[in-house]
Amino acid sequence: MNIIKTKILLAVFCGIFSTSSFALDSLQVICSKYNGTMLSTQEVQGLYASSISNVVSIQADKVWYHMEFTNNAATFVYDLSKTAFITKRSIEVCVDKNGDYLLGVQYD
Repeated sequence: MNIIKTKILLAVFCGIFSTSSFALDSLQVICSKYNGTMLSTQEVQGLYASSISNVVSIQADKVWYHMEFTNNAATFVYDLSKTAFITKRSIEVCVDKNGDYLLGVQYD
């Protein structure tokens, strides 16, 4: 019986440490890696998505930021922004160095 308990504890212990080794970087770290600019906490004021132009846009602080549908990332960014818009929750925004192309968002 002790061997079974030991194996279970070992499995749980290893599982905890193996998942923590896959922790993701914050948006701020990723943004700096790609030479982006983190904007202060923003409230989402508008949303736009178009299948014709393959663009997702969010409006924050009276400025529109755009992201092309090149992969699923735009869908996730739109969903996160939409949730923030509906719940009135603020987000942090990462944009490229020109300041108009959206690289990512996260809740603050």
